[in-house]
Amino acid sequence: LPIWIATFHRPLEAFSRYNSPVARTNVQRLCLRRARNACEVAAGLTPEVQYYLTHSGDREPGFLAELACEAVLGGATQIVIADSSSSLSPAKMHSATKQVVQAVDGGGSRSSNVIVSAHCHNQLGLALQNTVAAIEAGAMQVETCLLGIGDAGGNLALEQLLAYEACFCSS
Repeated sequence: LPIWIATFHRPLEAFSRYNSPVARTNVQRLCLRRARNACEVAAGLTPEVQYYLTHSGDREPGFLAELACEAVLGGATQIVIADSSSSLSPAKMHSATKQVVQAVDGGGSRSSNVIVSAHCHNQLGLALQNTVAAIEAGAMQVETCLLGIGDAGGNLALEQLLAYEACFCSS
């Protein structure tokens, strides 16, 4: 059985108390360092390491890409774009996913087996659309649940994704 450790950090740089450019830059550096360190520790314990880009809708896509690269350099084998607060639109999910995929593919940090994944919450009813947008942008894995049972407004229900696939993706 594959065993992995999932790591993440709260989006400190997105909090309003860090509004000054100097404070924001310092907090971003701290986040980057912590992402790499967490993945290095986890990679010392197991060969499979996930790094969650939590609250992706509240963060700058360019910074998400930087975090992803640092996590991969630390040993992450999976990068999960998590719309934790259900604040991404499908267009923004597509854009963020594409930036992260390009960063870990072409940024010199990716090994050929890093998986970019999507984890969408459904408070606004956009989990299916956001998941499809992430797949179209290059996500190779998605996280779902059964019957929409999950944290907050629930994650994407697996049966919704399967119904979408059956209706729109079969040839």
